[in-house]
Amino acid sequence: MTPVASYTKNRNLDYFDNLLADPNGGIQKLFRKYAVHAADASVGYTVPTVGIDDVTHVGNFTRGSVPDNKLVSWVHMEKLSRNSGPKPEGHDVLYLEANINPKPNWIPCYFLPWAPQAMVQMTIPVQGTRLNGAPDPSIFFTAAINGCSVFIQGSAANPTVYHCGGDPDYATKGLRDPDEAATFWRNLVLQHGDPGALRGEVNKTHYVMDAISPTADMKSTPTSRRYEEWIKSEMDKTIRIKEVKPWGCVFGIRTGLLWKFYLQENVTIKFATVQKQKFALNLRSRKIEVDIKETGRPAVVREIFPDGGACVNFTPLRPISML
Repeated sequence: MTPVASYTKNRNLDYFDNLLADPNGGIQKLFRKYAVHAADASVGYTVPTVGIDDVTHVGNFTRGSVPDNKLVSWVHMEKLSRNSGPKPEGHDVLYLEANINPKPNWIPCYFLPWAPQAMVQMTIPVQGTRLNGAPDPSIFFTAAINGCSVFIQGSAANPTVYHCGGDPDYATKGLRDPDEAATFWRNLVLQHGDPGALRGEVNKTHYVMDAISPTADMKSTPTSRRYEEWIKSEMDKTIRIKEVKPWGCVFGIRTGLLWKFYLQENVTIKFATVQKQKFALNLRSRKIEVDIKETGRPAVVREIFPDGGACVNFTPLRPISML
């Protein structure tokens, strides 16, 4: 296949970091326009975990808590060029790197990592209570979610966030039930996390899979299906949509003393460029696919804490200009 022309806008190295650090519209623009994929963990730090001793939970699961001196990481966002090799989520995704050590021009944030088959948690202290001049940013990220559950408890001033990753031992062998996975992690947090009700929740039924499936690759949600229908209706005849797969990003913003947490529902779109080609034998033309690419897009952003399920005033950009 002959590659189609790609383009890359010239951006300063800190362009996306500046959007993230700008509370006066920049951060809203960032999450409206770009799908964000946060790193699994912060370079330089691994959360220590211990086994969960519980006969009701079959399998090897662990738990861990981020200590106060490791709550903050420094992050940097970078968008993959359309002329570069694709990562799993495709072109135009903002990939967020995190480092536990301060780095020049990077942005400090509260960062909750992921660990396989584990329940990892952190508690964000009340603003102004960290000691010895420790950084106290008003941005939160956790690792990108592709099947994990995220739970929030506590108050908007002093929340505790859990990132739970991995599949349980499903009751029906060979079938993955997203509701079963969500229930498994919810019960695990209630039994082995801090005391208190869960006030916010994201599970795979919300952003990656809403039906029983024999494989984790069969991903679809109401949002991703609506987005696929919309994008097909908007595209012209030179683009053919091959596949739309959902995934997510959980982030938080503190305004004043209070936090709000959001789910950015993203999709990876596999699409083919279609061109007419004439054949010498009969001089007729037919459409052929000359290139296949993948690109990541935000479909919707919704608040999950403290007002769970509330949709943000958010309209995704038209796909024609972005593909």
